[in-house]
Amino acid sequence: MKRTKIALKIRESFWFLPLVYSILALIIAFITVNLDFSFTKDQLESAFPDILVTKSKLAVTILSTLTTSILTLTTITFSSILVVLTTFSGQFSPRTLQDFISDRITQHLLAIFVSGFIYNLVTLLLMGGAEKKGLVISPVIGVLSGMLCAAGFVYLIHHVAASVQVNQLINRITKETLTAIGRVYNEQNRFAPNKKTENDQRESFSIRAKSAGYIELLDIQKLIELAARDNATVRLHIHIGDYVLNDTELLTYQAESKLSESRENQYRITVKLGPERTSVQDIEFGIQKLVEIALRAISPAINDPHTAINCINRIGTILRKLQNQPRQSSELYDNKGHLRLIVKQRDLEHYLYKSFYQIRHYAKEDISVTVGILQALKLITEKASPSTQETVLDFAEYVMDGFDQEVLEEKDQKYLQRAWRDLKK
Repeated sequence: MKRTKIALKIRESFWFLPLVYSILALIIAFITVNLDFSFTKDQLESAFPDILVTKSKLAVTILSTLTTSILTLTTITFSSILVVLTTFSGQFSPRTLQDFISDRITQHLLAIFVSGFIYNLVTLLLMGGAEKKGLVISPVIGVLSGMLCAAGFVYLIHHVAASVQVNQLINRITKETLTAIGRVYNEQNRFAPNKKTENDQRESFSIRAKSAGYIELLDIQKLIELAARDNATVRLHIHIGDYVLNDTELLTYQAESKLSESRENQYRITVKLGPERTSVQDIEFGIQKLVEIALRAISPAINDPHTAINCINRIGTILRKLQNQPRQSSELYDNKGHLRLIVKQRDLEHYLYKSFYQIRHYAKEDISVTVGILQALKLITEKASPSTQETVLDFAEYVMDGFDQEVLEEKDQKYLQRAWRDLKK
């Protein structure tokens, strides 16, 4: 869990990779300057081609020019990022800012610019005693860093242009959510074998939150390990993505006696609270971002139903994977078969409602979006169990009841009824 928390902070920060690259640039600058100073001018001229042996005055000119140029590239880069962040927030959803900030390509490119600037600046500082001396390694690496920064800048322009395309954003959110589904279900499936029937009559004790925030991460494995060590059974009262207040009950545990405060804190920190939701384990949050993009697309100001339908199709893909997962047990067991954790599971009906109830409301007069919902529901029912098909069909009737069919022409009615019949088959 601690590794996950640290990885999450690193992933969402702009400072980590530039810091690492800058430290490497400092080390390389010291090494290259010392290597240049360890050779005499005659040794350099005899060991390297004349074109690579640079006089100190020319080297200073090259490095100072590169320092200024790379700083300019870095400034333009940050300006481009601010434009993209504004676009993401205003056109798509404020929640999609996380997807761009945590993008590794952008972070690596920024780190390259910063490290190139640091290398050339520090090399200039260390070359104070290089008068009348030939230099090879430092200027050459400086030139190579400048070429790398130029190539990175061109690629960044391409990457930014691709990032602001709504289809690319929708695709990235869908992949993250599908990954989160696999991560959550695989972790819980590890702790459901060899169960034993137990009649637990022990006293129950409560553990409450000490601060307000969203449930960002939940360490299932650590909770089960703690419960096994204390011979306790833990019951969770929260879901990933819930907002809790100070003193909200997070979990209760049944044990022979009440645990110490420090021991209860170990249970408490397995539930990570934060100021905003994340997509690492929060399946519903990924769906929410797609819903917000769809709602903005069908708003009168934008009027882009095709983007909304794209979002609906991706939501259908996510729900299809959810219903294809093995049914999750609320009871999780340790490796000896003892019940250690009871979790709250959300069913398909919950995800269906959270996915489409807002779109249903705001698209009640848009036949293309409503038919898109019916087609997504049809995608979910393919090869599904009878109970799942019944749940989806019941929700489809809810969608149809919310549509204002009085605004439809005859051909619109036929188109809508055809989609409805296809779903019921």
